[in-house]
Amino acid sequence: MTHEPRSSWRELRNGVPPIYQDALKGNGLNDIIVTGAYGLVLHWNGISWHEYSGSELPYFLGRYQAVTIKGTLLVTVGFHSNSRATVLLGRR
Repeated sequence: MTHEPRSSWRELRNGVPPIYQDALKGNGLNDIIVTGAYGLVLHWNGISWHEYSGSELPYFLGRYQAVTIKGTLLVTVGFHSNSRATVLLGRR
């Protein structure tokens, strides 16, 4: 079975300044993670995007530049604004 895209990628702003994405990884069409600048961590569940922020994941002045998923474990790596290496581990 193949999946035919319904539309192409498009930019959504909704009055918010753009945040740069650096990495994208997926286990399937309903399990995609995007990471990037200012601690951006997004998850696509096949229906909607969820942005991890606030109490789930505090503001981060840095960048997550790579991400991988294996089973229930998510690992993203990058750097803080002071050039320190940063690793974020997440579990489902």
